[in-house]
Amino acid sequence: MRSTLFFLAAVALAQTAPEKSAITGRVVSSSTGTPLKKASVWLEPFSPTRGVNGERSVALPSTTTDAEGRFTIDGVQPGSYLLMAHRVGYLDQGYGAPAPQIIGPPLVVNAGETKRGLILTLTAQSLLYGKVVVYFYDKAGKLQKTLYTKRIKTIEGQPVIVETQMVNKQTGHTTEMVVDSLRARKDLPDAAFTPTALEHG
Repeated sequence: MRSTLFFLAAVALAQTAPEKSAITGRVVSSSTGTPLKKASVWLEPFSPTRGVNGERSVALPSTTTDAEGRFTIDGVQPGSYLLMAHRVGYLDQGYGAPAPQIIGPPLVVNAGETKRGLILTLTAQSLLYGKVVVYFYDKAGKLQKTLYTKRIKTIEGQPVIVETQMVNKQTGHTTEMVVDSLRARKDLPDAAFTPTALEHG
């Protein structure tokens, strides 16, 4: 009787356990497309409030790229993840992120699925890359929003932020801003940009 119950329990467990998945891809240089060996690649449960420099999860599968920049992560449970990459001398970047030091969108992995050909691009720290981060706090001193620059363009000799991402740390909502057309005006007085002028117009 006990043997029969044990067998039935084992069958039930096997039927309910989700089938594990796998992820394969490559890590390459954003400037040259050259494969990057010995890059760390790992998964984390997706969180819209996770900053790219936040503390990493060590409980989930991780791996290191080979000489051709290839990686494989096996034994992945179905779920929604951040796929991240790091290599010494490069800026961290998530899969699908439009710029360095951004986590990117969630990667959804279904039961029994093998995701192939995923490409993570990393930017060398030696390359000039402008990045500005602005933090907004509520009256209680709790972080409310973070504004990230995603692209800086030189217009008439002046660096101009033309693409930004605002992340609401309390709700997880993200707002993207892209400047399609811009005209520089050099006739505006400096007095127009004092705190008082900006507050009252």
